[in-house]
Formats: sequence, structure tokens, C-alpha cells
Amino acid sequence: MDINRSRFDASLAKVAPAKIAYFAPVAGFADSKWLRMNTLLNKAVKVCDTETLKQVDNKTLADLTCDITLETKSGWDNLCSKTELLFDHLCTLEDYGVGDNEFLVKIDDDTIADPDVEKYIASRMRGKDVFFGYSEGFKSDTTGPHSWFGGPFYGFSAGFMKQVCACKRPKCPGNMGEDQWTGVMLGECKIEKKDVLIPEGYVYHREYSVPRLTIHFNRY
Repeated sequence: MDINRSRFDASLAKVAPAKIAYFAPVAGFADSKWLRMNTLLNKAVKVCDTETLKQVDNKTLADLTCDITLETKSGWDNLCSKTELLFDHLCTLEDYGVGDNEFLVKIDDDTIADPDVEKYIASRMRGKDVFFGYSEGFKSDTTGPHSWFGGPFYGFSAGFMKQVCACKRPKCPGNMGEDQWTGVMLGECKIEKKDVLIPEGYVYHREYSVPRLTIHFNRY
């Protein structure tokens, strides 16, 4: 399902926003001020690791509270195991760390999103078993038949968590990204779902550009 933002439904204004549990991975070079200023990142659960604090060479994290700290290393090559450990951790918590939220979303710190994305998710996905992302779904040699969305912004209905936690989740192989692993995990757990693509204009990764305004995020 791909609906261009230009076809924005006026009735969306009457929709109650979805209650979403956001999770954001935090590296030692993250900017704490940006995390506070960014609307969605500000309310996200910050997921750090034991290497995060070792990377800090200034006050970057002095004002940043790590909501969850995992015993794993930072780095691109460890994001998969970090995500796996996050799910392991959530499954030990009451209500699987979801509380009364309807959806779980993973968001990167170089991603911005229109607040209306929460209304869009509510209007199109509320009450459904869905796996969604802002970029096209992918399949690859490493993921087999299982589709996955690009890593900056993806999520699924909170109702999945009970099934996810009851499932014997696959381990992260060294050649797989964390977003790929999430898709494989949902597939191998045989969780019935519908994949949904969020339309253009709601989520921007690394850059945002309109007349008279351009924002570009450097890659780490």
C-alpha cells in the first residue's frame, strides 16, 4: 500500500494518534541536544550499550539518560546482535516493555518524521497485524523469502510482541543487518502479518529538502 502524501486525507485530522513505543539506538557520538529537540527521538527509549560510554570524549552523554544499556559493543557490525539483545531484554519485562502502546517503532538518530505519521499509522494500521516501514520492502540472499524494511524507521503492531517472545528467535548471523534480522525473525517465527509501506512525505532519512530549506545529516 503506497499512497503519495499529496493525497493526504483530510479526515486524518479527526484520528487519534497511535500510541507508539519508539526505540532509538544511541552511539557515543550522538548529540544529546538533537535527541531532545527531535520530537520523536525525544520520547524514544534510548538504547545504549557498554561501549557507548567508552566512546564519549566530551559531555555528549552527560545530559543523556540511557533508558536501556545492553552488554554489547557499538558499531555497524554489531547492530544486529544489539537488536537481538533488545528483544531478549523486552521479553523479560512486564507487558514486554510495550505497556499500553499499540505499535513499536525503531528510529535512527538521523531520521525525522512528520508528527502526522502517528495519525497515519493509527488510521491505516490500528487493530491490524502489520509490519511497516518508510522505504521499500527488500528480500536478499541472506534473508531468503522474508521481506524487511530499511533500518531508519520501521515497526510493527505491539500485539506481535507476545508472539515474538513466545518464539524461538533466530540468532543474528555476522552478515546480516539489524533491520534484515527483524524481518527474518518475524518470518521464521511464522507471525502472520501484512506489510505496509508508509507513503512519501512522512519520514525523511539523512536529509530533508524543500524550497529555501535544506537539511543534511552527515553519515557517521
